[in-house]
Amino acid sequence: MMGCNAFRCVFSAALLACFFSGVASHGEAEAFSLYQRKMAVKRQYERFEILISAPVLRELKVSELQKQNLVRVYAGLQRELKVGRQQATYQGVLDEEAFVAYAERMHSVSWMEMETFLSPDQLQRYAQSCIQKAGIEAILEPSLQAALGLSEAQKAKVTQIESARFRLERALADKRRKAQLSARSFHEASQQVEQSMRDSLWSVLTPGQLEKLKSLGGSPLE
Repeated sequence: MMGCNAFRCVFSAALLACFFSGVASHGEAEAFSLYQRKMAVKRQYERFEILISAPVLRELKVSELQKQNLVRVYAGLQRELKVGRQQATYQGVLDEEAFVAYAERMHSVSWMEMETFLSPDQLQRYAQSCIQKAGIEAILEPSLQAALGLSEAQKAKVTQIESARFRLERALADKRRKAQLSARSFHEASQQVEQSMRDSLWSVLTPGQLEKLKSLGGSPLE
């Protein structure tokens, strides 16, 4: 395995390629767009997991009834996603675009129900906990980009970083399919891609924006 510094050079090279060429072909542009939607769905699901985690439930001081309702909706979401995956699978092949669209709808419906169980103060503290958990990756969300006042150039830079990650992850997955990487090597390399992306994202924000991001995260969770 290459070291972290060498891997950051590889990530930087991929980022540079994205800067000069953009997403090369129409097919690749569609694949990258779907990838962004998949990652947004993943982040949304992780926010549901944060909400029902014991530390956050304690932090929000939810009542037993609130907890029961939140867990009920989360369990229902899990069932719906399982059904959606089955419906989007034909002869063992998952139609990723169909499943992502289904997951987006289910997440939206589930969140609309979940937020009715929380007070405004609880919703605010929950939003802060999500920012804390996400760290710098919080700026992948358009709502956070708007809150921090990112310029169009900064937003483009974030997209370039995402595109570099997409290309590297796709290359790693291809090597794994061809048995050119062991499961352990694939996992380690994937972690390095994620860390390199985070390192790159930190450089996007100005000192003032970094301070605002910290402020939006609120006080540390107990």
